Amino acid sequence: MTTFDPATVPRTADLENPLYYLKNMETVVRWVLDHHRDLLTGSEIRVLETFLGLETVEKALLTRLVMRSGDLFRADKLAYPELDSPVPEILSRLVSEDWLESEPVIDLDELFRLFTLAELRPAFADVLQNLGHGRSVPKATMKAVLSDHLSGDRPMAEWFDAGDARVVRLQHMALFDRVRLMFFGNLRQSWSDFVLVELGYQAYEQVPISRESRAFDCRSDVDCYLAMQECRDQLDREVPAPEVWPQVPGPVTNVWLASRRDRLLLELGRQAERQGDRELALIAWAQSRHREARLKQLRLLERMKRHQEAWDIARHWQREELSDAERQGLDRILKRLAPRVGEPKPAPAETRPINEWHVSLPRPEAVSVEWAAAEHLNRPEAPVAYVENTLINGLFGLLCWPVIFKPVPGAFFHPFHTGPADLTREDFVERRRCDFEACFATLGDGGYR
Repeated sequence: MTTFDPATVPRTADLENPLYYLKNMETVVRWVLDHHRDLLTGSEIRVLETFLGLETVEKALLTRLVMRSGDLFRADKLAYPELDSPVPEILSRLVSEDWLESEPVIDLDELFRLFTLAELRPAFADVLQNLGHGRSVPKATMKAVLSDHLSGDRPMAEWFDAGDARVVRLQHMALFDRVRLMFFGNLRQSWSDFVLVELGYQAYEQVPISRESRAFDCRSDVDCYLAMQECRDQLDREVPAPEVWPQVPGPVTNVWLASRRDRLLLELGRQAERQGDRELALIAWAQSRHREARLKQLRLLERMKRHQEAWDIARHWQREELSDAERQGLDRILKRLAPRVGEPKPAPAETRPINEWHVSLPRPEAVSVEWAAAEHLNRPEAPVAYVENTLINGLFGLLCWPVIFKPVPGAFFHPFHTGPADLTREDFVERRRCDFEACFATLGDGGYR
């Protein structure tokens, strides 16, 4: 197993350095090369190592472009005062070194994203006039009209003469997205979440991140995540669920990826139901182990009057270990289904009685009701302190700190986590159950001291 050396933890850049964002980007790239080299191809490794070996201004401009949205840029819109060379000169060098494509082929959507209405109107005035439209049509209308007559991708020069508005395309954007995924453990976070922050202001727990604790064990794991992310993006764009369904990767053995697949199937089922494909929704939810998916499957079967099928699934599920939320939802469904399938209603689960007592106090004038209650209950032999929610959380943290910060796969991806990435996931406790039980056992034998 890889050992942990605190001296190898990467340092963070100082915001006083105008190129601090570049220093942080170099930290990301070096971290991925050091910890995930076996998940990269030889050509990908060469590209990243070449990036690190570029001149400072070239790396800085590339970093700025990687951080921006999309991979197409107008050269006349790039202005970064911290660079000590003119941007056009840097761009020319990056084009000659194959980091930028100088004459990219673009479609109409990309053209309309890059140029303003004032720039597009004179360029297409004659076309619009020939089609029976005036020069003052809104941008959306212009795009809709032109899309029926100007289809296909073409170089910028074939659209219109843009003058100094040179368009370039950033190469290797897919590789930088892959690097971002392996560093953050998700594609939700942008580069600016790391590159544009002063990390030195935050104290981070030093977690021994080894090969054994990585979320991605092999390259196919990264490919699987990227495929699931593409499915999720399509669902966000409201692509019909039956079109997305064949693209969903099959079952995976990686526990962390399996939980993400379960959430993807939950969302695909929701979309399928909204779009009227109930059968696909049932199939997707049946394959998901997410607790919401299983409850949604049963509720949809109820609405479809397939009561016996829902009853059989619910009774089978009832024999498994369930969370409180799952148990409550399942009990309500079984209670509704029982009379419809001719079965007795299940006995309600036993609940512990809660001992309650009440105190009535005069309304306090200078303090809150919590402080007034603390003063009323205070005794010399049993002092009372008002601590809001901090006491139990604090004691729990002290007792279980090694478990919370245990580097299980999918919990820590880099040295700059304030807590485990899966802290709010439904399987957080289950994946550490034995360790938590060991911590609580020390309360009985005094080992916690």
